[in-house]
Amino acid sequence: MKIADFSVERPVAISMLIAAIIFIGLYSLPNLGVALMPNMSIPMAIISTSYQGAAPAEVEKLVTKPIESAVSSVSGVKKISSTSSNGNSMVMVQFNYGVKVDDKVNDLRDKIDSVRNSLPDDAGSPRIMKMDPNSRSIMTYSLSGASLTKMKEVAEDTIQPALERIEGVSSVTISGGKEREIQVRLNQTKMDAYGLSIQQVAQAISSDDITGTAGTLVKGSYEISIRVMNQFDNLDVIKNVQISVPGSSKNHIPLSDIADVRDGFKEDSTLTFVDGSESLSLGVMKTSDGNTVQVAENVRKAVAGLSKTLPAGIKMDIVSDTSTTINDTIESVEEHGLLGGLLAVIILFLFLRSARSTAVVAITLPVALIGTFSAMYFSGITINMLSLGGLMLGLGSLVDFAIVVLESIYRKRQEGLDIVNAAKVGTSEVGTAVMASAASQIVVFMPVVFVSGIASMIFRPLALTVSFSHACALFAALTLVPMMASRMLKTVPAPEKFEYKKGTKNPVTIFGYGLQKLTALYKSTLNWALGHRKKVVLGTVLLFCLSLCCIPLIGMEFMSSMDERGVNISIEMPTGTKLEATHAKADEVDELARKALEGGIKKDYVKVGGGGRSFLGISESNQASIEYKLKNAEEYDLTADEAAEKVRVALSDVAGATLTVTVESGAMGMSSSAVDVIIRGNDLDVLTDLGNEAVDIIKGVSGTRNVASSLSSNTQAQVVDDREKAAQYGLSVSQVLSVIKTAFGGSTVGSLHTGDTTVDITMKLASDFTKSESNLASLLLVSSNGAKVPVSSLASITIKNSPKEISRSNQNREVEITADVSGVASGTVNTEVQQKLAQMSLPQGYTIDFSGERQNMSESFSSLGMALILAIVLVFMVMAAQFESLFQPFIIMFSLPPTFIGAVIGLGLTGTRLSVMSLIGAIMLVGIVLNNAIVLVDYINTLRKRGVERDEAIKQAGPIRLRPILMTTLCTVLALMPMALGGGSGNEMMKPMAIVIAFGLSFSTLITLVLVPVVYASFDDLGKRLNKRFASRWEKIKKIFVKWSHNPANQ
Repeated sequence: MKIADFSVERPVAISMLIAAIIFIGLYSLPNLGVALMPNMSIPMAIISTSYQGAAPAEVEKLVTKPIESAVSSVSGVKKISSTSSNGNSMVMVQFNYGVKVDDKVNDLRDKIDSVRNSLPDDAGSPRIMKMDPNSRSIMTYSLSGASLTKMKEVAEDTIQPALERIEGVSSVTISGGKEREIQVRLNQTKMDAYGLSIQQVAQAISSDDITGTAGTLVKGSYEISIRVMNQFDNLDVIKNVQISVPGSSKNHIPLSDIADVRDGFKEDSTLTFVDGSESLSLGVMKTSDGNTVQVAENVRKAVAGLSKTLPAGIKMDIVSDTSTTINDTIESVEEHGLLGGLLAVIILFLFLRSARSTAVVAITLPVALIGTFSAMYFSGITINMLSLGGLMLGLGSLVDFAIVVLESIYRKRQEGLDIVNAAKVGTSEVGTAVMASAASQIVVFMPVVFVSGIASMIFRPLALTVSFSHACALFAALTLVPMMASRMLKTVPAPEKFEYKKGTKNPVTIFGYGLQKLTALYKSTLNWALGHRKKVVLGTVLLFCLSLCCIPLIGMEFMSSMDERGVNISIEMPTGTKLEATHAKADEVDELARKALEGGIKKDYVKVGGGGRSFLGISESNQASIEYKLKNAEEYDLTADEAAEKVRVALSDVAGATLTVTVESGAMGMSSSAVDVIIRGNDLDVLTDLGNEAVDIIKGVSGTRNVASSLSSNTQAQVVDDREKAAQYGLSVSQVLSVIKTAFGGSTVGSLHTGDTTVDITMKLASDFTKSESNLASLLLVSSNGAKVPVSSLASITIKNSPKEISRSNQNREVEITADVSGVASGTVNTEVQQKLAQMSLPQGYTIDFSGERQNMSESFSSLGMALILAIVLVFMVMAAQFESLFQPFIIMFSLPPTFIGAVIGLGLTGTRLSVMSLIGAIMLVGIVLNNAIVLVDYINTLRKRGVERDEAIKQAGPIRLRPILMTTLCTVLALMPMALGGGSGNEMMKPMAIVIAFGLSFSTLITLVLVPVVYASFDDLGKRLNKRFASRWEKIKKIFVKWSHNPANQ
């Protein structure tokens, strides 16, 4: 080949080119981002609208439905779901993968503006937020050593601003602590004596707390602005606020006459505990494009500096850090890669028996890897578990091209050619085969453009990384290897026969002896196979069919879960439960869980209050969460799944709360439920009954855990206003709500300003006020003409059960039943669930759908299955172009069925389930396994061109190519073994891919060495018969034509 000739004749030019690749790669490597997973953003926006005082059904009808209808016409929308709860509507709009949310937010805003006037007057303005899974909490710190009040002040004034200034940090959330407030507690008896209402008191306080500009004052040639300053700056000023009392001997009375005014603290909405001690926690959120590892490192440096400036006694401790999981996982993949690379180099040395020859091949590894880093940098790919794992998976195959080239040069040297000609001729002889092999391994990733969804997010970075590495390896094999061989292989070991002597400990001798015996065995096996072609083909077909039948026994799942050494417990008490009661239940659960984990806890974090909608400012006192960080595997031998199962058993008898025990998956960024069933219909009562029935059915399926329904109800005192009566008194619904809220819950009526600090003034009735239904009915409001009107005259009050929230998707009501899976393949569980739910009797208009992991698995398997078929077709087309033949690529493709046999056996033996990563491994394998068949068929063709008879060419080519085939296969397989069979953080994700490639390649090689020669001979005979038949028919046609043309009648 010309490129090989150029490389041998221009070593300095090639050296400079390789040096440039290394220089750019080394520059790019430190600048590559580091993450656990590729950017797996799901384009989603949330539209939140408040409608205070409205029940879920009213929120759904008046707010949720109009917004859903408006945004449904926005292009690129994949799914619309919503939740209508007391006083709040939340509409979630999920777009198709690849859509830029920033562009769509403007479209959503336009659509919402078009229906804004049709929303209730009392409803708040809809807020649109981008929901970015990549923008999440990556670190949690605890603050301890002082009073909660002092720590809250330090956190808000010092720590939070300092951390939010760090590049890559989007926000820092503070949980726990005491927040100061000025409390105004009204005495109902005294207010009644003066004839005052809550409205009047609230208005008096608000009107006294005013600061604003009131025009300008002219002084000479200057204008001076007039600013009225009437802020509350101390407690006495608030106590002395004058309340107007018409018709009384006192026209005005101070606020302190009818209320207790004191400086206190707001009621706790959340409580946080770290290792059993009450503390304040800070959650660090990163931006969507922030690098987790780099951001975490910068935060740690900033915290180290802040710790020195904090008040005496206050200290910051790390509770959780996602970056440690990422670093541990990346290090584990690197260790497996280095160990695999070392094994590959050892195998090379045993085959080549020359340190120089081994060095020539081994040096292509770092060149290919460093060149890949350059391509990754310019393509914007991060170093993550998948890109780095793909690189390590292809580590063995990276030396394949160099091995084939060097082995050819090596053999030419042993045949007597001088070093320069050996490098040129040897490279030229296998150049076409090597390029065909490289093209087949790269082209398998082209179908990635047809893969969509989560599989695309996983597959695309891996595909690009592996393609870059193979392109670099091919370039090094065709340039660097012949150049270095022409300079380094002055002498090569002559072919020798190894004689094994008892007691010999030389590994090279033992290996050489074994290789000779294997070659002899292969020769005899090949001779037998050529004489028994039908048996060979039939045996392969039987094995293939048997492997197909074994697939159901293996089981299927979407993605293997990582052991992040974390167990989480979610606690939900009945709606309305006070924070103190929830705290007591959390303590009970914590005690039982600690006993179950038996000293395996490294760190624990308890949060009482907050809830799943805390990011919307909605705190729920009936919810709590407990997070346990387990000790590492060396100190605590249970996995997170096993520990979670022990906790579930320990908590099985806990009553009065709904408990959900899960394993931590924060670093993965994927949180869909293993089982997710959705029942759609219109009537909430019917949906509730169907949901409960489905829950019972799913609980009966083996392996299901944490089965829960999304529909739940709570008891409410519903105040339904008569708008006509309210209008007669000049009152609005919002005024009624405001008075009731102030009396029974408290409302903010002003602020106290002290220096740079602003403290809320909260007013409500005193604690001796009985929160009874009768007091609610008799609560007074002041009409526009000054008349006092009780709530009972303006509204009806009923106590009834009401749905806690109403869920909808694609503009239909629904109930969602979710469950986790433990100990059984999620695919098996979902299949059984589907079969059992199919027997449910559904009313007309009600349907059952599946979402969550089943939907993801179905979409991903479908996309990857199509990609696998396209990969096979593309590889065939590449080989057809290389060989200028359709028959020979077809022969080479017969090495694929044995690959499937090996993959199934590997998954079965290791107890690994078929998953997305397994299918990606299968796609990679399509390109890798054909390498051996290409090399073998190419050399058979070369020998036949030299005049060797077909069967003799096969018998010669097989043993000659056995050595490079075994060399490349062993290098690839042994390089994968640490990842396929080893442990380490994050290895669960890459293990299925490594197993499929290692076992598939091994079995394919063993069978291909026999099957491909047999198929080659069979198709060659078939081709000859077809040619002979067509030739005889053509002769007959020619004779008929000649006879016809010589007939005088046709002249």
